[in-house]
Amino acid sequence: MKEARIIFAILFFILFLNVVSSLKVNVISPKEDNKIKLNNFCNVDWKCFAWGDCVKGTKKRVCFDKNNCESKYNQPLTETLCKEENSKEVIDFKARFYIFGFFVITLLIIILVLFLINS
Repeated sequence: MKEARIIFAILFFILFLNVVSSLKVNVISPKEDNKIKLNNFCNVDWKCFAWGDCVKGTKKRVCFDKNNCESKYNQPLTETLCKEENSKEVIDFKARFYIFGFFVITLLIIILVLFLINS
């Protein structure tokens, strides 16, 4: 009986690690001041906003030079081709997946607690 509890605890821990590892973490880097202007030299530093929605097979974004160098050197793409997808179906699938995962984890926690109480 004790071996079964240990195996159950290990399986629960592995499931927990899988759920935690699937979460996205955004790392924010500190801001840097890249303004360098010497003898007509300007350090072009492009900043782009997120891509917009796919409309008629194209998506767009806005980019600007943080240092106002008035140059198009190394300017990133501001328009690209894309496939129109039904994003509602993707969101619904993700929502169902997370709800199912939450249900499974909750059920496993309840079983673990009941198992530990009865032993």
